[in-house]
Amino acid sequence: MQGGSTLRMSPYLAKGSSRQETVRAVIFTSTRTEIRRDWHDAQRELRVVIPAYNESARIGRCVEEYCSHFGTRAVVVVVANGCRDGTAEIVRGFMGRFENLRLIEIQRAIGKGGAVRVGLKTGDEPYIGFTDADGSTTAADFDSLLQTCRETGSDGAIGSRWIRGASVKRRQPLRRRIFSRGFNFVVRLFFNMPYSDTQCGAKLFRRPAIDRVIGELELADFAFDIDLLYAFKRFGFRVVECPILWEDFPDDSKIRLLPAAWTMLLSVARLRARHGFLHVIPYGDLIARSAVISVERLLSIVVVSRRPRGHAANDALDARLEAWALAWEAQGHAVRWIAPRGLREILSACSWYLRRGHAEVDAIIDNDSSISWLTAFSIKPKLCLAPLTPGRDEIVLRRQGLGPIPVTGDGAQAVLDRLRIMGTPFAFFSKIDGAWRIGFRSEGTEAESISI
Repeated sequence: MQGGSTLRMSPYLAKGSSRQETVRAVIFTSTRTEIRRDWHDAQRELRVVIPAYNESARIGRCVEEYCSHFGTRAVVVVVANGCRDGTAEIVRGFMGRFENLRLIEIQRAIGKGGAVRVGLKTGDEPYIGFTDADGSTTAADFDSLLQTCRETGSDGAIGSRWIRGASVKRRQPLRRRIFSRGFNFVVRLFFNMPYSDTQCGAKLFRRPAIDRVIGELELADFAFDIDLLYAFKRFGFRVVECPILWEDFPDDSKIRLLPAAWTMLLSVARLRARHGFLHVIPYGDLIARSAVISVERLLSIVVVSRRPRGHAANDALDARLEAWALAWEAQGHAVRWIAPRGLREILSACSWYLRRGHAEVDAIIDNDSSISWLTAFSIKPKLCLAPLTPGRDEIVLRRQGLGPIPVTGDGAQAVLDRLRIMGTPFAFFSKIDGAWRIGFRSEGTEAESISI
């Protein structure tokens, strides 16, 4: 392969488009067959992911240092995360010099955590890690994480600026250090993790460990590191902390401290609630909703209907929902059909949702406004369907303004896609063919997506 290669997140095109096959030739699939052929060399043992958001001033020196240091031992992947300043063009300029350089472009920013996870889903080298684009961690120190992981037999190694042996060449401003120590105290208190520095950008892990935990992650902001490390703890993996040489570049920082601090605290509160007894609190998902990117491939769906399942033959909409439910179950999704008749059954279903359902259910479909009690107080992604429009092969969505769902073709998949992109600004989801996509909600309520 000559030079590096680019994986561009192109606008998703509907089936039948003349450009569809071109797009599919470069998308990343969950099976990784195409990507492994193009992006893997047997002699390489490491993949370094560098998330970059408008890093034109710093990405050049970081790319040059990491590509030069690792050579044929590692693949360096820059994830250009909604960049508008020429970051991607600068990286392309280095591809002629470095055969081990790769570029992934995402058209809209999806947060540091989202960008890192896109990179972590590529390749199959035995070790994979990520570091910040500002070059605050040198390539030599990142290499030391690899050596530590090998020597200790641990599942991962993370850099630390706050343990004995660490060296900080240029310190952060005092207020950022105070916030860093305060945030670390909150993390230790909430999650009982022993790490002195969860936010250092340099982290490296064994591939099997990453593959095991990545499907459990949901945070997309700078609290992503907490989500990742806590997942390793829950699954019993061992991650060691290593002292590093670190240098701050305050003039180039794009982080606004107070808004970032508030967002991270909300995200940490959400993570603690999700994995503790607080998850039983109704409306708990309202905490830090903008930080969430769901990566669940299978959904638990509640269908609220007029009629019990199996008795919908005389109603076109219910009959269509039954057909879709069978299709979803065939794919592995869980479907619970609720058709309460009378106040007692409504109260019983409501009690179930408050006690257990809100923690188990991913999405709700309601096709009867007379029993919209569930959709009224639930914050889950939901679709409220109106009856079939006479003479038109589509189902109209009430209230959301998302436009019609086609009945002909793969209507069941169209509904799943709508559910995946509702409730959060963006979400990872996959189609039956295993192709991963990122869905976005625009300023209106129409949805658009890109293939990866």
